[in-house]
Amino acid sequence: MKRLLLIILSVFLSTQIFALSPEDFSFYVQPSIGFTEGQIGEYLYAKNSDRVISYLQWQEQPLVNGAIDLGVNLYNFNLEGFVYAVLPVYCGQMTDSDWKKTDVKTNYGVFENSAGKNINLTGKISYDFFINNFTLSPVVAVNFRYMSFTARNGYGWYGENKAWDSEEIINQPPKKLSGIDYYRRNIIVLAGLKTQYSINNFRFGLELDVSPFAVFYAQDYHRDDNVYAPEDEELRQDYITLMVQNGFFQYYSAVLTAEYICNNQFSLVAAVKGDISPILKGQTATNAYRGINFGLFDGDPEFMMINQKSGTDTLELSFSFGVKFNF
Repeated sequence: MKRLLLIILSVFLSTQIFALSPEDFSFYVQPSIGFTEGQIGEYLYAKNSDRVISYLQWQEQPLVNGAIDLGVNLYNFNLEGFVYAVLPVYCGQMTDSDWKKTDVKTNYGVFENSAGKNINLTGKISYDFFINNFTLSPVVAVNFRYMSFTARNGYGWYGENKAWDSEEIINQPPKKLSGIDYYRRNIIVLAGLKTQYSINNFRFGLELDVSPFAVFYAQDYHRDDNVYAPEDEELRQDYITLMVQNGFFQYYSAVLTAEYICNNQFSLVAAVKGDISPILKGQTATNAYRGINFGLFDGDPEFMMINQKSGTDTLELSFSFGVKFNF
């Protein structure tokens, strides 16, 4: 028995993984700072219809973030992890549009938008094929993102059956509006191809990805800031809308990188990244009524499914600048 164990151990230790040379294995750490310009769209449709009756546009102008990227290379396999967090500061406006009549925007509100807790986690695996100065790498990645925004100090015009910007309505003083909070969680699977080209001390890269599957969970909390006293709590008219949307090959991402290699241990890296998706539609529930628990978020009160689709879209352009340490 001992002899058998010694034979197995000898074979195992003689395999290639235990005979690594410095050229076979490397890893890097890359801290960076960056910002994102773009917008997140939130849609609500009429009952049993594809007609938009509500659209909230959450601006990202900009989102400022700090990030760290970790990577390991082993026999041409690359395993990478990426995390970034957004500073909770003012990031533009949130606009709220409603169509009480077909093709007539009757309500329009403007709010100050601030980022809340925002974190992005990505895990990626790829394999390198070398062709002269080029590297081609198939890529598979999984992205988890949690984002939240708070809209405050809102004001707007309510035209009921008339356009909000008609002379009769727009010339009236705008109404003060209660705040709105928005939370969204994404799980996005990505597949694509990355190419790199090296010349002298420079390395340029381009990665194109598409999502075979993506799921978005969102919560919209319309506050009632007109009730302040605890004894009037039962008069509150705030409510929550829950939304879930799935997308198949409807989320796209592209990354362009430029790296200046100072030496074997140190590089400077700049990147531009774009993310885009059309409107993804899905189910909707609300606790404005009482009914069946929708079950998206733990601890929620009861939510009733409604016959109105919800939707979300994404349009983002991100820039980052970092320092890459190679080991």
